[in-house]
Amino acid sequence: MNQLDLIDGLWPLKTPLIPLDGFRFKLESCQPMATIKVRTAIEMIRAALASGEIDEATKTLVASSSGGFACAASVLAKVLRLRFIAVIDRLTPPGYQKMLSKTASETRVCNDLRERLATVDALSRAPDTVVLDQYKDRNVLVAQQRLGAEIFEQYPSVRAIYSAVSTGGTILGVAQVLKRHRPDVQVVAVDVEGSKAFYDDPRPRVVSGAGSSVLLPFLKEALEENLIDDVVQVSTEDTMQGCADLLSRGVSLGSSSGAVYKAMMFQNLNHAVGILADGGAAYA
Repeated sequence: MNQLDLIDGLWPLKTPLIPLDGFRFKLESCQPMATIKVRTAIEMIRAALASGEIDEATKTLVASSSGGFACAASVLAKVLRLRFIAVIDRLTPPGYQKMLSKTASETRVCNDLRERLATVDALSRAPDTVVLDQYKDRNVLVAQQRLGAEIFEQYPSVRAIYSAVSTGGTILGVAQVLKRHRPDVQVVAVDVEGSKAFYDDPRPRVVSGAGSSVLLPFLKEALEENLIDDVVQVSTEDTMQGCADLLSRGVSLGSSSGAVYKAMMFQNLNHAVGILADGGAAYA
């Protein structure tokens, strides 16, 4: 059995679209390891195997991540019997850090994205090493376009889609598909306090899994293509309250989901769908 056979058909799952409080929510916490990032990781690694970028000479995979992507990629590396070095943020939730202590060969903790990228660049110079770049790899969009198609299949009446932003891959890929099917769909980017993805917000960002210290390429592309119709920045307090509100309704989800939920409550658009990216256990 070759390496591609080992992972082909392994992930992702088709996740449920649940009704809640008059809206619909795409529950990506139902993915393996309870994160939307399994879609990205499996697509990127599958493509790298198919193209020969990852081959029999490859010994190590390296990736920068705030948590979910690194966890998904580290498990796939184990299946492929490869080393995996996770380069994560100091804000990475404790649950993800604990998982990586069991699944990654090595974990480097950095202060911010710039330090993470510099660390990845240094590690990439080692022989037989392949970098999984979730900030630029176009296979990220392939994965998220499939998510967009899934949402439209499950709810063709969708008129608004809410997605928390970080790398920008999810909102770009989903928007490309939904606007092709329904040009009038409203694409709402959900950002968090302290993020510099859209604004020069001087406040500290304490929420992990949403927002960014810089405007990343996929998010810039979404803006240049006029695929984002509105931006809602949610305070840290409201983000945490959103998580608590969801938990009181029987759903344990991560911080970006709390921000998405609150943004939807604020705007109250009809036929709206929120993408809830990961589960709450990693944040406990």
